[in-house]
Amino acid sequence: MTFFAKEQFELIESVLSSSEMPDGVKIRTVDFEDDIKAIQNLPMDDDDTIVPVYGMVAEDCADELTLIATRDGNPIGQISVSLELRDSDFLELDLFFNGIFVSDDERGKHIGTTLGKVAVDIMMLWL
Repeated sequence: MTFFAKEQFELIESVLSSSEMPDGVKIRTVDFEDDIKAIQNLPMDDDDTIVPVYGMVAEDCADELTLIATRDGNPIGQISVSLELRDSDFLELDLFFNGIFVSDDERGKHIGTTLGKVAVDIMMLWL
């Protein structure tokens, strides 16, 4: 069984509305049309080895969950995950963190940690 983000809108919104966020930060689901370009243009550190959109697909991918962290309505980070529950004799859940990125000037403010926690919380409720 695969997690389809579009089918889990209420679950996602429930987790987002009850999650504690860093000051001034909001997390929402991705708007692919607007967010890809905004995320691509986030400031990077000279030592960054991945691009900001690493793990994000360029179009709406129904079986991925992509969350966007924003400050004042502007994207400052993203996380993209895939979830799959495998049919076996015991519970086997695959959670793939396809990519996570936080703008260089927003690092150290628990934004990446919060994105990860929200993704895991969504996964746990989905089970």
